[in-house]
Amino acid sequence: MIDHTRSSLWRFIQTWFSYELQDNELFCGGFARQYDQNDGKCGTCGDPYDGERKNEAGGIYATGFIARRYEKGQDIEVEIQLTANHLGSFVFKICPNNDITTQVSQECLDQNVLELAGQPGVTRYEPGSVIGLHNVKLALPADMTCEQCVLQWHYTAGNNHNGPQETFINCADVAIDDDEDPINPPPVTSRPPTTKASTQPPTTTTKSTTQRPLTTTKRTTTTKPTTKAPSTTTTSSSGHVTSCEADEVIDCIGVGVYAGKGYERWCNTYCGDQHAACSPDLCQCSCIPKAKCRAIGGYETIPGMDKYCEDACQYGCYDHLSDMCSCD
Repeated sequence: MIDHTRSSLWRFIQTWFSYELQDNELFCGGFARQYDQNDGKCGTCGDPYDGERKNEAGGIYATGFIARRYEKGQDIEVEIQLTANHLGSFVFKICPNNDITTQVSQECLDQNVLELAGQPGVTRYEPGSVIGLHNVKLALPADMTCEQCVLQWHYTAGNNHNGPQETFINCADVAIDDDEDPINPPPVTSRPPTTKASTQPPTTTTKSTTQRPLTTTKRTTTTKPTTKAPSTTTTSSSGHVTSCEADEVIDCIGVGVYAGKGYERWCNTYCGDQHAACSPDLCQCSCIPKAKCRAIGGYETIPGMDKYCEDACQYGCYDHLSDMCSCD
């Protein structure tokens, strides 16, 4: 398992992510619930359509952790482990979502169906009756880059003769870069899957021989030579900064094997909010002066845009916001 799906991250990076012992059961709540209650509908990442979306943005398993970073146009190898074979076929879709707090839309995913590598126009992989590992090579779009893409695995079973089929869906957060010289991520310790007594649906994960962790551009800060009141900074028992003075914000960086490897944005999102995924082994936080961000390029006339830019760009703007926001 290389490109870890959202609810399976705990199997690889222990203590940072919430456990989901049924991560191989993202099947829309089951056949009866999908078709009898929800008219065949399913959550975008395999959750029941009428239930809690734990695997979508805002859900407990959608931490926004970028599992792998690829290059645009790259051929990647995807590994799927079937614990029970239902025939049918796999389809892989990808969407440049670029906002870990926003749920990916199925419409965006449907616009970017991945082709099998070396097979133009072919988008379906048929596993046949083989139980176990299936290695599938996929071609990423030649013109797509993203800070956060959602990669969706969609398995439509084929063992229900002349009728609706069971559906399995899973999502992973990846990124696509447009430069070369990829950096391999640090090794992680995997956790063996939990054996279940019930019939087990398939699970999906993806792997690639070229990987790159998330990289972001961090702004530089300068210390103002002013006299300040006594510090009101507080820290938690684990050593994380939990609050700063009024003119400061919490700034977090990767440490240890993650130092300098582009985990700043992820650390700031989850450690700054005291998220359960934050770990002192991964991130270190301190207080820095607030950046002064504002809307530009015609967006300055839109009510609330200055506040949006200030919230979105405190730790450096994503590329797609560079024509909307500017920070001093």
